[in-house]
Amino acid sequence: MHSQQEPKVIIVIPVYNHSTTLPGVVNGALAVHDDVMVVDDGSTDKNADTLAGFNIHIIHHEKNLGKGAAIKTATLAARKLGMTHIVTIDADLSTDQAERARTEIFTNPVTQVSSLQPLDVDFDWILWVGFRPGVRDNPGATAVEAVEDLLHLRLTPGQAV
Repeated sequence: MHSQQEPKVIIVIPVYNHSTTLPGVVNGALAVHDDVMVVDDGSTDKNADTLAGFNIHIIHHEKNLGKGAAIKTATLAARKLGMTHIVTIDADLSTDQAERARTEIFTNPVTQVSSLQPLDVDFDWILWVGFRPGVRDNPGATAVEAVEDLLHLRLTPGQAV
């Protein structure tokens, strides 16, 4: 029989050239969890300078290897820290931009409750459903287009909403 161990979770923020939004994302992550790791995937925009003073784990790739490689690096490092689970979040949007998208696009105030902060601390688990590579994610593509139009910006293929 396997003994049931308490999950040890770390929030992972893979980042490439997001120095303007990264501090807000790190602050938000630290507001809900103590263990946070940033994997800087070869950024050239001084991400390291924006992380000074944060009590987090920081890993730097010498060159850009891609988001998948950053998450793999984080997974290996998290295991060495004794973590059993990782939760990844993106640093693409500032907190203000994410809040604006949440309230103006993704929430119907009559039928839905949403928040960038935890809605409840009694969750046992959360499920995120994604699509296999090559499968068209129509709702996801629509969400990206809506955020781009609302905020007047263009997300690169590696960025997510």
